[in-house]
Amino acid sequence: MKEKMGIYQRYNLGPQHYHSYFEFDFKNKKAQLISQDITEDFRKDNALIYTDDSNLKIANSLLIAEENKIFDLNEDDCQKLYSEFDKIKYSHDEEIPGIWQLSNITFSEKNFYDDAPEIFKIHESNYQYVNNYPKNWIPLGNLIIDLLGFDLLNINLNNLITPLYYNITSEGVYEKQTNNKLNLKKLNFNIVSFEEPFNPFNFSIDSEDSDFEKIIELLEDYGVYKWYDKDYAENIIESDDFNDFKGNSWFIELIFENGRVLNLRGDNAYPDTYIHLGNEILNFKEDLLRINEIDKEQQNFIKSFGENKLAKKRNIIKKIEISQTILLDDRKHYEFTLDCENSVIIPYDNYDLYEPREHISRDLSKKNYSVSKLFYENIVKEEIKLDEQKLDNFLNEINELKFIDEKPHMWFYDKNYYQNLITIHTPMGEKSYNLTNNYELWKKLGSLFEELLGFDVLNIKNFKNIINPFDYDICNDGVYDKETGDKLSLEYIEYGHEAVLHFGIGYNIYVDLLKGTTSGLIEKDDLSNDEIEKIVSLLEKNRVYEWVFDEFWNKAIYHKWCGFDGYNWYLSLVFEGNKVLNIGDGNDYPDTFVNLAEEVIEFSGKDILKLKTVYEDDIKIYKKYAELHLNG
Repeated sequence: MKEKMGIYQRYNLGPQHYHSYFEFDFKNKKAQLISQDITEDFRKDNALIYTDDSNLKIANSLLIAEENKIFDLNEDDCQKLYSEFDKIKYSHDEEIPGIWQLSNITFSEKNFYDDAPEIFKIHESNYQYVNNYPKNWIPLGNLIIDLLGFDLLNINLNNLITPLYYNITSEGVYEKQTNNKLNLKKLNFNIVSFEEPFNPFNFSIDSEDSDFEKIIELLEDYGVYKWYDKDYAENIIESDDFNDFKGNSWFIELIFENGRVLNLRGDNAYPDTYIHLGNEILNFKEDLLRINEIDKEQQNFIKSFGENKLAKKRNIIKKIEISQTILLDDRKHYEFTLDCENSVIIPYDNYDLYEPREHISRDLSKKNYSVSKLFYENIVKEEIKLDEQKLDNFLNEINELKFIDEKPHMWFYDKNYYQNLITIHTPMGEKSYNLTNNYELWKKLGSLFEELLGFDVLNIKNFKNIINPFDYDICNDGVYDKETGDKLSLEYIEYGHEAVLHFGIGYNIYVDLLKGTTSGLIEKDDLSNDEIEKIVSLLEKNRVYEWVFDEFWNKAIYHKWCGFDGYNWYLSLVFEGNKVLNIGDGNDYPDTFVNLAEEVIEFSGKDILKLKTVYEDDIKIYKKYAELHLNG
C-alpha cells in the first residue's frame, strides 16, 4: 500500500520562484507541510527597475499559512485521498535546461511491501508533470480543501497563467472555459549577465505606447507565448555544452487584463526564435533583447532552429477552406477546399447552393433568381487540378496577407444576410477568420483566387448586386451608391410570413412601386402617389433599411426566443439596377418592427406584418429598444 505521498510544487514568478513540499503520511494518518520558500533572484534590487507587483501578490497568495501544523487524518480521509491519488498516472515530463517552466508538479510516492525482502520493502517512485497537470488535479484539490481547509494545490489561483486554466498558443493566451483571448496590457523585460548582476538592462512597454501594437504583432509572429515549451527549445535540447551559470539571464513578464501574468525566463538559454525576434526589434527600435551580447556561433546555431520553426509556422499551408453565405431567394451557402498538398480545388458536396430556380410562390423570385444565377455560375462544381507554379505564387501572396479575426456584423447565423469565412490549416493547427466585415481583405483574397483559377470564384464582381455596407451607404432614408453618391430608387417590396411548420401554407404581399400595384394578401392595381410615398416614408421613419446592422437587433441579442417552432418571415427590397436587399429571420424581429407593424395596420387597415403572432410581453421589449433608434 502507499505509505506516503508527497506533492512538490514549483511555479515560475519571473525574478523569483515559489516551491513547496507537502506530505501525506497514510501509515500514521498525518499530513504536514515539510517546506516552502520563495527563492529570490540573484539580481540585486537595483537590477529590477521594471517588474510588476502582480508576481509578488501571487507569491504571497501561494504561501501556506499553516507552516508548522500537523493535520490529523481519519480512516475515511485516508481512503478518499488514497482513492484520488490512485488515479494519478505515471508521468515523467522532461525539463528544458535553462528554461524556467511555468509549473512543475512532482508526486513522490513511497510504497511499503510487508512480504518483500528487506531491501525491497520500501519502494519510492516519482511522477513529474512539467507545464502539465494530472487529469484529476482539480477534484484532488477540492478534496484537500474539504479535508484540510485550504487550497494546497492552488486550484483557485487563476491570475498566474499556466495550462491548468489557459490554452497558451503561439498567437496568444485563451481562457479554457470561455475560449476568449486575453488582452495583453504590459510587457516587462530584464536581462543581466551572471558575472555582472549590478549592470542589467530593463525595458517596459504598455498599451499606452504607440509601438505596443507592433510589439504584440511580433510576439505572435515569433511564438513568444510558447517560449517555455519544448517545441520552441530544440536548440537547447540539441546543444551539448549548456551551462546555466554562464552568460545572460533574461525574463519577460507579460501582464494581461485583470492582472493575469505569464512569466517566461531563460538562464543562458534562448528559445529558437529569440534571435529572429531580437533582429526584428533591432530593425525598428534598438537591441532590446541584447542579441549582440550572444556570440555569433551561438546566434547562428539558435537561428538555424528558428528558421525551421518559422517555416513551419508561416509558409506551409496545408489546406484552405472557404465558406460564403448570401441571403437571396432563400439562404445560399457554399464551400470549397484548396488542398495545397495535392494541388487541387475540391467542392463541398453537401452545400445547398443548388442551381437556382424561380420560386413560384414569390413575386420577387425573378429578381433574386437573376442575382443567384450570377453567383452560381462562378462556384466550384467539380475538382480542379491546379498548376503548381501558380499555386506556389498564390501561397506566397497569401502569406503576405494579415488575417485578423473580427466579429461578424450579426450575432446569429439566421440574421446574416451575407457571411465570408476562411480557415487556414498549417502544421501548427488551424485558424478560422471571419472576413464578413473586412471586405478589402476579402477582395484581395478574391483577386488571388481569380489569378489562380481564372474565374471570380469568390464572386467579388457580383457582390455589388447585393446591397452591402462596402459598396453602399445604408442610411435611414435609403441606400446610396458610394462610388457615385447617388441615392438608389426603391422599385419593389415583398414581405412574406409563415409558420415554421407551415406545410405549404403561408402568405406574402408584393408591392410594385413603379406600376403602383400590389398582389398577394392585398390585390390592388391603382396605388396613388400619396400611398406610394406613404409606404416609402414608413420604411424611412422606422429605419428599415438599417435592419441589416446588428445594432437594430438588441431584443434578439439580449432576449432570446425560447420556442420550438414559431414563424419565419422575410423582407425583400429591390432597387434600380436589380440591386437586392433581403432581410429575414425566424421568430425574432428588428427593434423597430413592432412600430412599423402598428403603423402599417393604421395605414392599410390590415395586419400585413402579422403583429398578432408576436407575444405581448415581447412587444413591450421591442418598443423599449425602438425608442433608442427613433427618439434617442
